[in-house]
Amino acid sequence: MLDNQDKIRGVVVTHGHEDHIGGVPYVIKQLNMPIFATSLTLGLIKEKLREHGLLNNTLLYEIDSNSELTLGTVMVRFFRTIHSIPDCLGIAFQTALGTIVHTGDFKFDFTPVTNNTQIFIKWPRSARMVYLHCYPRARMLNDRVH
Repeated sequence: MLDNQDKIRGVVVTHGHEDHIGGVPYVIKQLNMPIFATSLTLGLIKEKLREHGLLNNTLLYEIDSNSELTLGTVMVRFFRTIHSIPDCLGIAFQTALGTIVHTGDFKFDFTPVTNNTQIFIKWPRSARMVYLHCYPRARMLNDRVH
């Protein structure tokens, strides 16, 4: 990352589990870049940054499933997912070469306590296929936990 720091526009965090946010202060010490995350995830990240004396010098941006970002030449869009921690997002990176969909960690939950349904449950198979056909050369990255 240090060799390519001029190409890095920020870090997008999908959810607040320790395996996703634990290294943030160590990365920020080396590469101070903006952090994009949901409200809960940002709250957890702020505590990490405070512990390391980095909170006041780090740009933090709250995002949600309706957010759209342009990071360099990449358009970034989000969709809600369900996991064992609330306030999780998946990410769609739209590039000139195609779209990469990153699910983040997720689980299938047909009765979520947050009443947030996820894209994979609500969309019928035909709708998913139409969505992927809208993006030429779409690829999916899936994060598996267990």
